[in-house]
Amino acid sequence: MLIAFKKLILVCLLLLAGETQADGAIYNANSHLLNDISYCNQANLAFAEATQCEYQTLQKNATSGFTEGYRWVRLRVSAPALPTQTIAIHVGPHFLSDIRLFEKKDGDWINQVAGSHLPASDSHAAIGGYSFIVHAQANGVSTYYLRIKASSLSNFFIVAEPWPATQPYNHKLGIGMQMGALLLISTFALISYLLNPNQVMFRFCLLMLVIVACLAAGSGLLAQYLLPESPILNQYIFSLLLCLRLALWIALARALMKPYRTPNWYALSCHVTYGIAAVSMLLIAFNYPVFAYSLALAAMLIAPMVQMLAINNTSNMEKAFKWVMLTGFFIQTLLIALLAVVVNYSIAGSYLPIYVARMTDFGAPLVLLSIILFQQRIKNTELNQAKTALLESELRSRFEQKQLAERGLLIDMLTHELKNPLAAIGMASGSLSHDLAKAGITENRRLDNIKLSIDNMDRIIERCVLMNAVDRQEQIFYKVPVDLPALLARCFAHFDQAERLHLNMDAAHSVKTDAYLLEIAINNLIGNALKYSPPNSPIEITVYKQASQIKIAIANQIYSELAPDETALFKRFYRHPLAHNVSGSGLGLYLTKGLCQLLDANVSYTKKEYAVEFLISLKA
Repeated sequence: MLIAFKKLILVCLLLLAGETQADGAIYNANSHLLNDISYCNQANLAFAEATQCEYQTLQKNATSGFTEGYRWVRLRVSAPALPTQTIAIHVGPHFLSDIRLFEKKDGDWINQVAGSHLPASDSHAAIGGYSFIVHAQANGVSTYYLRIKASSLSNFFIVAEPWPATQPYNHKLGIGMQMGALLLISTFALISYLLNPNQVMFRFCLLMLVIVACLAAGSGLLAQYLLPESPILNQYIFSLLLCLRLALWIALARALMKPYRTPNWYALSCHVTYGIAAVSMLLIAFNYPVFAYSLALAAMLIAPMVQMLAINNTSNMEKAFKWVMLTGFFIQTLLIALLAVVVNYSIAGSYLPIYVARMTDFGAPLVLLSIILFQQRIKNTELNQAKTALLESELRSRFEQKQLAERGLLIDMLTHELKNPLAAIGMASGSLSHDLAKAGITENRRLDNIKLSIDNMDRIIERCVLMNAVDRQEQIFYKVPVDLPALLARCFAHFDQAERLHLNMDAAHSVKTDAYLLEIAINNLIGNALKYSPPNSPIEITVYKQASQIKIAIANQIYSELAPDETALFKRFYRHPLAHNVSGSGLGLYLTKGLCQLLDANVSYTKKEYAVEFLISLKA
């Protein structure tokens, strides 16, 4: 995509260079006509007054404020070696509404009329402007006056050449190249959108459509081929498209900024610009085009600076993309400001406004397309990284599932194989105890130790089986109303040191959960508290309701050096390095966390100075 875009830029630059060379060649081919263009810096004069005006080389704004007025231009043509008695005077651009050319013929001043207010079928109308065929004096100086209706925001050009000319001056080649380059960019954008539909490229396609249509209307292509008898409609379309272009440009900028955390005022500034565009279009509808152009031009100058400020204040934007955005909007601001300057202050008749306008029409879309493609490149990079991470995660998950299945199979096998020998040892120790009792031997301490060891191994096996079921998500649970005081009473009955367990409950709470699994989780926490707390220290069990949750807190004192590692506390087989003299499998807390997740509950750990607390939170 980027390689194709580079080729597109090269083609557009070649087209622009070709257009400039073509215009220059046409002008130089007719350089044997010596033109003297001067301007009357007073507006709305009658013809008699205009002939007496003091004409100057530089044009000043002859109209005050934003009103349109008639501005006078004097053209003197010196043709020392004219092959014919006629010359062509070309005036443009096409959107100039009213042009009158005065020439002296047979002692009287006659005039010819042209402008966008006339149908395109008028003999003077041409693509890009208007042409007047006038008589000239051989080996002398011919004087012509032009009255052009324009505002202080309008600029125009005037070109004189022998007629008929071998290389007639016209803008068809330049406009055609400009249109071709814009259509090339539009086609590229459309193909990109069809291959990867997204809001940014869709809005860019709409903007390009408006730019192409605006060029067609402003150059006269629309009037010549689609609306030849509706000049007013063509003028309205051109004016409306200029304002719509502003709104779509801001809409595209907003779409580019959408993935990022923009300042709070950014959305408001965009809506203000939309409002300005809408007001400008209303002014055009009510026949106040100059006010509309002025408002739109002010917005076009201010909007990119607001965009740059918003970009600079956006926090989560990639640094490289932020610089690309700032550079792009700065270039657009520069182009718009340059166009505004040359339109208002350059010498009328100069080609500079035309070239700057064409450069803006080329440059702005290319800059925007560069920004879009750069953002797309960043998104593609992030997408590839996400895909790679997802693939790694999937492979890791498959590997863990395979390990889990293998471990589950091993645990199932071991528990099955261990239960039978343990059962046999239990039966043998019971029979032996019975025989010793018959023989009158009352010392059964070793047999009691055997039974205790068998019970411990049974509990370890049960925990392994339960852990295996939780990992495989095979554990079935039933949510039923559970009376917490009764459940805690059953828990306390499991332990020999029940006198150390202190219950604090403000009310007889009830929860809807699985009593069996919750009892296992609580037993694990109480068992841990009894094993790892100082001898004879109290174990505080507190039950209370907070908001929509029932809390079960189990707190115990602890030696500071035996405080567990909070990061590894709930991991499988974790045991404190100094606690290996205490019996345990390292599965209790891991199982508790897994059971709580299964019950849609939560277990947390809090360490105080000389105590620890585990808190189970259940939905009431």
